[in-house]
Amino acid sequence: MPRRNANTAPKRINHETPVHNDIGDYLRSVLPLVSARTLFHCPNGENRSDKTGALLKRMGVRRGVADWLFVHEGALYCIEVKVEADPVRGIERTYPRPEQKDFERDIVAAGGFYAVCRSIADTRELLDHWGIPTREVRR
Repeated sequence: MPRRNANTAPKRINHETPVHNDIGDYLRSVLPLVSARTLFHCPNGENRSDKTGALLKRMGVRRGVADWLFVHEGALYCIEVKVEADPVRGIERTYPRPEQKDFERDIVAAGGFYAVCRSIADTRELLDHWGIPTREVRR
């Protein structure tokens, strides 16, 4: 099997990255401090060699893990970031992949919480729906 070479692969634009970063910045700034300290991102999906991929899988890396995870009052909360369509910029709406849906099912079955967010506004509404108080100052 040929080795992957990131330098020769076609450049793929990930439109989720800016939304992902915005949501992460928002969560860090508004979650209760103890919950904000547990906030993390699992860096799945990057280009890796087959050898590294096999090693990480054996170590427990799982496909489909949500983008943002944190603990609040003993429960695990997971947020998957997707983008909304923007026809002007040629961006299509993205949806969870099958392995992400599998992760969602497993988290919910274990008593955790999972949702998809496409913006800070979605995230704000979600935290309110989940009953998580925030440090956000609203005007």
